[in-house]
Amino acid sequence: MRRRHAFTLMEVLFALSLLVVTTMLAGRLFVASVSTHGEADRTATAAARADAIAAKLRSDVWSARAVRVVDTATLQLDIHGVTVTWRYTPTR
Repeated sequence: MRRRHAFTLMEVLFALSLLVVTTMLAGRLFVASVSTHGEADRTATAAARADAIAAKLRSDVWSARAVRVVDTATLQLDIHGVTVTWRYTPTR
């Protein structure tokens, strides 16, 4: 009579536990990568907005005939007879 080769119950349980641990780690890694990707998008958007604001302010200052600092958060520019006011209002 031939002896059949099969896995023991302990071997199957060990393989299943390895599969569960690997799946849990892969799930956590996936969640972390998705949240990091979302944060990177928000950071890139904020950086692009700040760059556009800085470019517009630079353009206004270079075309101004007079620049007056009103306080630490306000700048008034005289651009061809029109007064333009830049004001920084911090957000949370």
